[in-house]
Amino acid sequence: MRFEAKHSFFKRVVRHTTCFKNVLLSLAERHQFLMAHHFYMCSLPKSPLEVANVSTLPIDILNEDIALAIKRKYPDMNCVHLAKSATYNGLTYRTGMILAHGSLAGLPEFTEIIQMIVVKDMVLFIVKKLSAWYREHYRAYELKTYTYIFKDTMGDVTPVRLLVMLNEDNSIRMDLRSGIPDSVDELIEEVKRSCGLGGYVRLQYKDTDFGNMFVNLTSTAVIKDLSVIKVVELNPDSTVVLYPVDPTVSSFPSAGQDNYDDSSGSPHTDDTVLFSSSSPESLRTQQWPKLFQIPLFSYDTESQLHRGNAEYMKSQTRLTPGSKMLSDILERLSEKIYTYKAYPTDADFSEVTEALTSKHPCLREPGSFNESYGWKQRLKIKMANYRTLLKAHNTSAELTVNSLKSKSQEEAYPAKCLKRPRRAEVNHFPSLPSGETPESLEQERISLLTELQKRNNRQTVKEKMAKTFGYRRQEIVHKKPSIEDILDRWPALFQMEEINAEFLRITTVPLETKFFASLDKHSSKLLEPIRKKAGVVKERTASILQILDETVDINIRRECILKALMMYLGEPVQHLIRESQNNLESEAAVLDQTAMAIFISTNDDPLHPTKDIKIVIEGVEVLAELPSLEVS
Repeated sequence: MRFEAKHSFFKRVVRHTTCFKNVLLSLAERHQFLMAHHFYMCSLPKSPLEVANVSTLPIDILNEDIALAIKRKYPDMNCVHLAKSATYNGLTYRTGMILAHGSLAGLPEFTEIIQMIVVKDMVLFIVKKLSAWYREHYRAYELKTYTYIFKDTMGDVTPVRLLVMLNEDNSIRMDLRSGIPDSVDELIEEVKRSCGLGGYVRLQYKDTDFGNMFVNLTSTAVIKDLSVIKVVELNPDSTVVLYPVDPTVSSFPSAGQDNYDDSSGSPHTDDTVLFSSSSPESLRTQQWPKLFQIPLFSYDTESQLHRGNAEYMKSQTRLTPGSKMLSDILERLSEKIYTYKAYPTDADFSEVTEALTSKHPCLREPGSFNESYGWKQRLKIKMANYRTLLKAHNTSAELTVNSLKSKSQEEAYPAKCLKRPRRAEVNHFPSLPSGETPESLEQERISLLTELQKRNNRQTVKEKMAKTFGYRRQEIVHKKPSIEDILDRWPALFQMEEINAEFLRITTVPLETKFFASLDKHSSKLLEPIRKKAGVVKERTASILQILDETVDINIRRECILKALMMYLGEPVQHLIRESQNNLESEAAVLDQTAMAIFISTNDDPLHPTKDIKIVIEGVEVLAELPSLEVS
């Protein structure tokens, strides 16, 4: 027993007894009496719920979100009994307490108790869900407010029961104690985890409107209690995904990904191409996948893992990998990770290690909260060593740019001015094409300026822009030139076709097509909070929403949605979208002071009111004669 734990108790005993002949004996006897009292009290029958003070309030005066959550659980309840502190099964809960509840993507989920409701011999919790992010530097979790949810003694109120059909002769009952997930991807992960499935699957549900036929599941809103869903296994090697792209965009090859299959909701689907799997060796062709696929290891490692998985299914015995096997697993995973990212984040490492322990359960670690924390730490160290190896061999420009040899004397520190890709940047600092040098590509750039002066020369310009991509990216990342300098050296980059092509090279995502597809898909959900907003926002968006409801033109509808969203977020529309002035001198003064804006010049023609749309960045006009405002 630590003395510090009983310090106040022992001081109180000495002060009350006023006996100093044998202090240690007196303290020992009094402490024995105290422990005996506690043991005796625990043996007495106690109520599972103990509440000190309870206040009764009508539901209508509570917070709107809290009142809605209570009415969903108890529609006939008009008054609630609220408590600020309650003891349930020996555990004391208080309002404002932060509790760990479940896990997601390898990170624990936290909730904050907002209100406690006493119903008979049970306590219900209204909690605020907090999004957690682990900060390696502080060894702590950063919490942010997410939404209100309703919990029943830290368990979900209405569990959902589903019948999962794996095949005609195999069905499994699955209970979702956390309720129906918000997205189809989360439901697929839950089904795969409950049924022990791997690989790619698609879910179908029994639609009563079409004679109980199984229909592909695209939203979890149609899933209810006692629903029947069917699992359809997919073969990723034989699955072909088509992506709509602008036919004028560069034909830079990119591998198909499931991350962008929702682009079919866009009206811009007239021209479709199949992205080839072949690509330049210096460029990545895929973004980080939603489900990380564990690569095949060596024959010896795969054999041991196969036997270990079989033994784990029988007796829950975990496999202890040897040094050779451990090195093989970490090396193959590092190579696979590098095909997507050179600098993965902590969340990326968690996804990889969780995929590893999910595919090979014999490698799970019972000591960590997600059974893979030790693997994550080993993989971080291995990935750092792998980058050091590639940097030493000078095989990756993305890594050598951060070496001390590539930095100036003022920046010659390991952690200073690191050039790492931002979010969604797949090819942040690509290497130069094989056989090319900066001098030869500089000549290509000069030749490109000449080709721009020719008419009907789009294909040649496109090929030269694709060839000089690595040289151009290195120049932009290294020197960080201004917009005016970039426009002077690479004028072809400020064309609509080349902007789309450059974005595709950097992120492997078609910019215009993806943006409009996502905007059209989520437009109804974006408009819901905007229409519910009152006050000044409602007054400002009233005219825009009226135009939105009266028109069927997709371009006008997109423009209205974007403007209404800016007003809802508190951003003045006139700061971004401005009307050109007839006075050239005043317009020139405005351009010099503009960081970024869209200028619209209009005329008196009611059928074609817009004359020209141009974009200005850092006082420099970079694009003009754009087709519409939403495109700009």
